Amino acid sequence: MNQASLSKEIGQSAPERVAGLYSLGDELGSGTEGVVYRVRHRISGEESALKRPHGGLPGAAASFRWQFRHLAEVRHPNVADVGDFGFDDDGEPFFTMEILDAEPVTAESLGGGLSEALQVAARVADALDALHGAGLVHGDLKPDNILRTRDPDPRVILADLGLARSHGVASRLCGTPDYMAPEVALGHFSDGRADFYSLGVTLFEWVSGRRPFAGESVAEVIRRHIEEGAPRLSSVVSDVPKVVDELVARLLEKDPDARVRSGRQIIDALQAGAAAAGLDGAVTPPGILTGLFRGRETELRRLRTIWARARRRSSIRVVGLIGPAGCGKSRLLDELEWRARLSGAWVGRASCDPDDPEVYSPIARAIAPIAVRLPAPVVDDWSRQFPGAAALGFGAVAGQPAPVQVYEALIELLARIPRPALLIVDQAEQASAETVEVLAALAEAGGDARAMLVFARGRLRRDERRAERDELTPAFAGRSYPPKGAWKRVEEAVGFVELPDLPPEQIESIAKAMLGAEKLSRSFSELLALEVRGRPARLERLLSGLVAAGALKRSAGAWTAEVEEVAWSAEGITLDDGEHEAIAAMLERLDPLERHALLSCAIVRQGSIDLLAELLELAPSRALQIAQTLQRSNALRID
Repeated sequence: MNQASLSKEIGQSAPERVAGLYSLGDELGSGTEGVVYRVRHRISGEESALKRPHGGLPGAAASFRWQFRHLAEVRHPNVADVGDFGFDDDGEPFFTMEILDAEPVTAESLGGGLSEALQVAARVADALDALHGAGLVHGDLKPDNILRTRDPDPRVILADLGLARSHGVASRLCGTPDYMAPEVALGHFSDGRADFYSLGVTLFEWVSGRRPFAGESVAEVIRRHIEEGAPRLSSVVSDVPKVVDELVARLLEKDPDARVRSGRQIIDALQAGAAAAGLDGAVTPPGILTGLFRGRETELRRLRTIWARARRRSSIRVVGLIGPAGCGKSRLLDELEWRARLSGAWVGRASCDPDDPEVYSPIARAIAPIAVRLPAPVVDDWSRQFPGAAALGFGAVAGQPAPVQVYEALIELLARIPRPALLIVDQAEQASAETVEVLAALAEAGGDARAMLVFARGRLRRDERRAERDELTPAFAGRSYPPKGAWKRVEEAVGFVELPDLPPEQIESIAKAMLGAEKLSRSFSELLALEVRGRPARLERLLSGLVAAGALKRSAGAWTAEVEEVAWSAEGITLDDGEHEAIAAMLERLDPLERHALLSCAIVRQGSIDLLAELLELAPSRALQIAQTLQRSNALRID
């Protein structure tokens, strides 16, 4: 849906819509807590699954908030992603998740195949590690809550966290008795090892076709889980590998202390079992724990403090998030975004694209999901009064509105919103001149609304710094630069949250968490620090790339790597988005003499200014000037 057609639809009577944003489709399923529908986002057109409670369900708001919060914290390929959280027109909560074409993994669907059962169990164990790492216990693990997508390359999904709870909380007698750990049945304190017990029951059923405990009543089944020892899997399936038999027996121990302590231990045993059965490669080894939010907690607290003030006071706040590529800006914005949604705020987010012909596009795309929730009369009245509304996709005027008109329209719209609003503009270093001027006006003059705008920006490039100083800067490759001093105006008026490079010991700590390792060798830690340069996003890409390249392997329960092989493999891994494009653009901005100097330095790698002057056939003073210019462009370092 484009912006022009959007304004015609806002606020129209549409009972099948939720919160003005989602067009309701088919019902996908129903459970004890609520109903899940297929929905389509009115702006992006993307489909997702929307969960809403049964009417009048007590405690629905608190339960849905809890589920969304913890699902947002867990980022794992075997756990469904969540998107939006909010309240519909009746005040009922909802949240959206990725839509999946999947079916439960049952013994029947596996067809008795050991290879498939072990692989699916490994993926569930990996997902449980991520869940437990976020401080959660699933609470109702069973085949019906383990899904497999109907794709050529099927994906296993751990579903239905409606009964999930925090680690160490006294268990309620809830869940499914056939898969319930003894400590849960007794109402004792429990942790993730209760999930491992349920996985043991599930794996027993997948391999043997029956559950370890049966009974004529629910009470009988629960009693047997509490009192009776579980049968050995090998007593039902004679050719099961010994290591798998022993693993299932450990998972089904009555005493939680006697069970395995991590999903990775389970995966290691499953790999060994597959190998013993001649099924080498059937079980994928565990990868790194991606999606961890580590190292930027201080910056997140600062952003949340500013956001809390913006929600309480009727004064628009503008915040700049500044840092180089790979430092974690986008991930930090993700954390702020889901927390804002959880608080009931209306949120809009967009990234700047230098190739977008619409100069106000990032602001228009960020405000669209907020404006669409307002009644039609409110939006119509606003668009008639403010010509700048046309630049945001509402109404029409002759010619392009000036930045000051867009600013006036924006602050007036934000003032009409009944909830706090958060606008996020990412990759602002690529913003058009007009967008930067709107940011400058917003930063300097603000407005009366409970709103905050956060823009994320890398460091200004050489040509952009020149534009800040010079009245007239020639366009480069068709790029229109912000007018002189525009970014400086923004910087002087806003609160900045800078993301410095993390120290090597913090990078090492994050790497250990990603790898699930208690310690790393000194040489490996030093290599990581050298390659990553203090940027957590680079670390995740580096470790993922090393695992994919086979330079970092896990066997016998431990990660192994040859530092020389790791160093060689790291050379071919792109650690920043657009890294090659950024280098090409940087070279393009250099004049021929500067490029020649940089090439000479790359060949020599280390030398003096006198040597550079000799290579360029220039005076040392001129060679020094060129070297200093390259240093300011971050292309060369002078010690």
